[in-house]
Amino acid sequence: MYIYLNSELPNFSNSLWRDENDIHRLGSMSVHSALSFPYLDTKSTDPISLSKNPHLQEFFLKAVSITFPKYMLHREYGKYVYGKATAELRPAENDRVADALKIETLSIDGLEDIMILKEKLWSGDILPIKSYEKPQISKTKNFLMNLISKK
Repeated sequence: MYIYLNSELPNFSNSLWRDENDIHRLGSMSVHSALSFPYLDTKSTDPISLSKNPHLQEFFLKAVSITFPKYMLHREYGKYVYGKATAELRPAENDRVADALKIETLSIDGLEDIMILKEKLWSGDILPIKSYEKPQISKTKNFLMNLISKK
């Protein structure tokens, strides 16, 4: 997962420092492209602890996770939402490339939602709010939600 930082806030450049290897850091985290469009690569970090990080709370812009789930069973192409996270599953452009799954949030509180949404997509426990193909079932999620709310 990549977390993009808002470098236009007044305190941002004052909060950055360089370590002995000349790597930009924000607190203990390495910042890539610090002088242009700064981001953190958080592949091995817990989203709950990230959301509590004071530097991220101050400079968070958005978080994005992009994967190419070649190994998973077919999932309906479209847009998915869980909490504060949104996902878009698009078909591959050719046979040599896997489908592209992009999950993002514009809220630091949505970091955990990204992980949950990815898990729900992997397991097939969620339907898209907007399908890019024929429905997996005869009724869309919005139709079923409207039925439930009418009772």
